[in-house]
Amino acid sequence: GGEGGGLLLSKKTEAETAASRYPPLVRRRKRDLQLEKAFGSSREPVVRGSKALTRKLRKKIGSLPRPLLLRRDSDGCSSHYRRHHRVVRFVHISDSHHHHDRISIPDGDVLLHTGDTVGNYGKANVDTHFEEFCEWLKQMSKRFKAIIFIAGNHDTQLDGKCYKDKHARNELRRLPNNVHYLESSGVEVEGVRIWGSPTCVSRMETLGKRYYSDAFERTRKERRAEWRKIPEGLDILMTHVPPAGRLCYSDVGDSLLTSRLEELKHPPKFHVFGHDHDHVGVRCDNGTISLNGAQEQLLRFDRRAGGFAWIFDVRVDEEEESDQDGQQMEAEVSPRRGEGNPLPTFEPMLSSDA
Repeated sequence: GGEGGGLLLSKKTEAETAASRYPPLVRRRKRDLQLEKAFGSSREPVVRGSKALTRKLRKKIGSLPRPLLLRRDSDGCSSHYRRHHRVVRFVHISDSHHHHDRISIPDGDVLLHTGDTVGNYGKANVDTHFEEFCEWLKQMSKRFKAIIFIAGNHDTQLDGKCYKDKHARNELRRLPNNVHYLESSGVEVEGVRIWGSPTCVSRMETLGKRYYSDAFERTRKERRAEWRKIPEGLDILMTHVPPAGRLCYSDVGDSLLTSRLEELKHPPKFHVFGHDHDHVGVRCDNGTISLNGAQEQLLRFDRRAGGFAWIFDVRVDEEEESDQDGQQMEAEVSPRRGEGNPLPTFEPMLSSDA
């Protein structure tokens, strides 16, 4: 009992240490100190609020059953699984709402954005916002091996079922080859299997109200059919809406999405989303680490803080590994097409040659 308790304590301490060293948290702590120095007191509401959020995020990260980041050598290999495994680093943001240039984007291999690229409706020209977002993607594509994004409920210019989408689709076709837009579709990049959907809860159905920001809002019948498309064995699932009960208000998440995730035999390793601006955070359910990367509220609270972009690593198995007896151990790999795997073909969507 004592030995087991010591092991649990050791793991807890290790997790807390990893959380304290998590680069986005290190940035936040530096910003907290800047604010305290600028206001001359730790009791100022802005300072107290910022520090409270930092503590909250650190607690959530420290409570995870596995670390978000793995040790990597300069060649991208995991130092523990050298020659057999490669580590791919992902950066995730969501709900930038035309503030993408104010977000501090850390280095990584692949950048993920889970929707709401434009600002709020009113005097703003959201078509111009989307054009500017695409220009930003072009700049970011020089920093990352790949960029993958989906739409959100504000991105009406991409919802061809309910709005005219010709202009936006033309913008997508002008993006570099390493930028992929997903819409009920998947892609494999750097050996990592990803599937994304912009589908959201219909507020006309739940609240009896129609909003300007109603892109991809679908009825229960439509959403049930949509979530059935989520493949087994994904590395990363990208949605705009959170699953009900996970990092969101009770009336924001989608219970049908939660049900689908719970029935999967091989749920995704990571699920990234946004939509709910007040629940930026991370948690783990049934082996899936969920990340809410909504940025807008963070940027409203502190315009100069740079938001809070999540970073996480996915381990890609590449070779067979020998145990101490010299026997070959088959590496754990996700099911591949053509091996009795019912998953759909994963291919880029609407890259520049689409």
